[in-house]
This record gives sequence, C-alpha cells and structure tokens, in this order.
Amino acid sequence: MDRTQADAHIARLGDVLGLGGLVLDDQGLCLLALDGGALLIKMGYQPQSGSINLMVCLDKVIPTPVQMADLLAAHFGWAHVDTGVFAIEPGTGALVLQRRCGDDELGAGLYSIIDAMVNVAERWRDMLATGAGPGPLAQPRGRKPFFPLAGRV
Repeated sequence: MDRTQADAHIARLGDVLGLGGLVLDDQGLCLLALDGGALLIKMGYQPQSGSINLMVCLDKVIPTPVQMADLLAAHFGWAHVDTGVFAIEPGTGALVLQRRCGDDELGAGLYSIIDAMVNVAERWRDMLATGAGPGPLAQPRGRKPFFPLAGRV
C-alpha cells in the first residue's frame, strides 16, 4: 500500500464515523480520541511495510505482574491476535493493543478492525481495573505447563 491508498482508507474511516476530512498528517499519523479521551487510537502509515499500524492506548491502566502474565498468555502461540497484540510502549510505558494492517486486510475497511480492537481493549481495561480474571481467553488450550530445563537435562 502506498500513501495515497493509506489516505483513502483513513478518509473512508472518517466518513463512516461522521468525521469528514479525517486525514493522516505530514508524518503519516492520525489520532482518534474516544469517550472524551478515555481511549486513544493512534493510526500511522508505515511506508517501509506498506501498512497502517493501529495502536489503542490503555495508558491509565498499570497491570500488575500477574495481570501482565495474563495479557501475554492471551496471545501465546499467536492465539486471538486477529484483534492485535498487547505490548508496552517503550517511550511512555503505556499498555497498548497494537496491530499492523496490510492493504489486503482492509477490504472491509478500518472501522471493523478498530471496532474489534476497541472492544477487546475495553474488556481488558475493565478486567485489569477491577482485578477480575481474563477467563478462557488467557487459559492454555491443552498445552503442558512450561518447566525450566534446569535440573531436567
């Protein structure tokens, strides 16, 4: 995907959201604030990969080590990554849900992808804020537990 195609995807998203004139800036970035800024969505065109990178920021959530383990387990073996993967943004330390979208994935438009990401991000934000467990999303599916090799070889 080139910049013109990325601009078209962002403009279509703006039309669907009722935000005519939504565009990428000179650096190829666009930021959407939902619910008065409670949830931020950063979109950025990456010319090197020909993709649009999406990032939903959960910067007000600071996961405990146990919660971080749940977040990592939720995506073990690339499970449930169709809505993105969790990471810590190195510059700010914020928890983010991120996804890279190539042109071939954007046939239905950015709206459905972002909608799914926001739903997952809100679900995890609420669980992490209340201390509730993630439920079956983070449970291993028939995998044996990991045991360190030390003492076994």
